[in-house]
Amino acid sequence: MAFAAPVAAQTHLQKFSIDKLSFQYRSVETPKLPRCLHWNPLDSDAAPTTLQYDQEGRPFLKVPITALQSSPNCAIRVVGEGLDEIPAGEGPGERRFIATVRPPVSVLKVEGPGFRDDLIFEAPLRSFTSSNFFEFFGRSKVYFESRYASFNTNNPDRPLDSPVVLLPVFGGNIALPVPAVSFLFVGFSMFQNLGSLIPNADVGLQYSEFAFDLRAIYRGSESWGAPTIGLMGEFRGRNVYQIGAQRSFVIAAAALPYAGFEASWFPFGAFLDWNHWLSRLGVEVAGHLALQRQLAGRPFRSDFYEGLLQYRLSSKWALGVGYSLIRQSADFSDAGFGSIEETAKNYFLRLSLLPRASESR
Repeated sequence: MAFAAPVAAQTHLQKFSIDKLSFQYRSVETPKLPRCLHWNPLDSDAAPTTLQYDQEGRPFLKVPITALQSSPNCAIRVVGEGLDEIPAGEGPGERRFIATVRPPVSVLKVEGPGFRDDLIFEAPLRSFTSSNFFEFFGRSKVYFESRYASFNTNNPDRPLDSPVVLLPVFGGNIALPVPAVSFLFVGFSMFQNLGSLIPNADVGLQYSEFAFDLRAIYRGSESWGAPTIGLMGEFRGRNVYQIGAQRSFVIAAAALPYAGFEASWFPFGAFLDWNHWLSRLGVEVAGHLALQRQLAGRPFRSDFYEGLLQYRLSSKWALGVGYSLIRQSADFSDAGFGSIEETAKNYFLRLSLLPRASESR
């Protein structure tokens, strides 16, 4: 029998908070008949700030209010719902009520001898999504990227007939704010080729890349076009593994400290409304240079640059297309090769979760 009539429990998560509650009333009175009920201000200590939720998940407050009755014959009528009288208080002539207040504003109507009152309660809501916890992560930047990459080398000992092509190289980046330091961010990125989508292609190369970074970022307001500029220090590593017997790429692995910059801007957003399609167009550029000039005892150089044209799909998401160039060179004069340069050219599609700007329009 217990299973024949199950009981369903429903719980609503606390989605909002309330910072303050205010009360005032408007009155229409009959001059010849003095009013017999006078509303008291809210008791700030007794006013609730914790919301309740009904079965439909709508928030409400139960607010106690009091009034002084100046005449023993003071019958009142509540027009509609939302105000219930409870047993009288201890003070002489005091009447007590419980008002059901639905944010952000509730207006309750009361009629009595010679007056009609509108009781106005203001209870503005603040969503928990704007609380410190979510604001902290709302400033982070995340993107996912798919690349078409071509690798080349000028190795004279084992020249390539054509660049080695990898599609797709997939990865992403996440940059999180440092607690208590609003302009500092820590980031991590990783990229890896995922086989080949090119029909009948011979994948003779496996490629992976990772980076840890610390960056200082300035972000301007959206009224300026949401400009961003940042400086970073990072530790970046790349690995090239050749599957076949032919070893054309001689710089197989390099993990080095780098210094770099990044900048982005939505220029038309400084002049046009953000709903205009031109305001959604933005550019982003970045450059990185290896700080270490020796690799395995040989003079070494590594740098890469990228540019991106992106379109904001919404206030949080952007889709972009871009190009990046990675160059590495090492001196192999002791092996009779001279200086060998190896490059990777990437055409990529990027989906970005944008950080929150300092102000919106």
